[in-house]
Amino acid sequence: SVGMVGVHPPPIDGIKDIDSYLMEIRADWKQINSAIEKFRPHIVNVSASDALELNYLDLVAGGYSKSQAQIGAQRIMQEWKKHWKEVLENYPDTIFVVAAGNGGSDWKGDQIVEGYNLPATLEYDNLIVTASVDYKGNLSNFSNWEPSHVDIAASGEMISSWAPCSTKAV
Repeated sequence: SVGMVGVHPPPIDGIKDIDSYLMEIRADWKQINSAIEKFRPHIVNVSASDALELNYLDLVAGGYSKSQAQIGAQRIMQEWKKHWKEVLENYPDTIFVVAAGNGGSDWKGDQIVEGYNLPATLEYDNLIVTASVDYKGNLSNFSNWEPSHVDIAASGEMISSWAPCSTKAV
């Protein structure tokens, strides 16, 4: 069986209360663990990646000073890392497919950096990190990359899909 799960993104207007946001992350991961435990899928596509720079910008947008945002972004990354490690270790027979990420604040693809991009920098046999390519097979300009962390590239641009209410979206 195959499953897809997502983790709550930060609010559009920035993270205003880091402790509340960390509680939301914990609640999301609790639901993810419960769903995996209940359905025992063989493959899970997880829409949950994080980057230090984006956390920092969300905290500044939420009203934190630059120094507070720097510390807060590190706390968020540690929380994400803890939950990723937990789920990857608790379900070794489940394959987790995740995106390499979609660039930083400029939305242009970046090189994946240890301690900066999660879960792409984690090394687990049951984790597959995917980059995005265009219809010609070229790396998408927004896709993060790093040969030592990306396992596979797949079409990530101009993909036809179905939006809610049966309206076709591209």
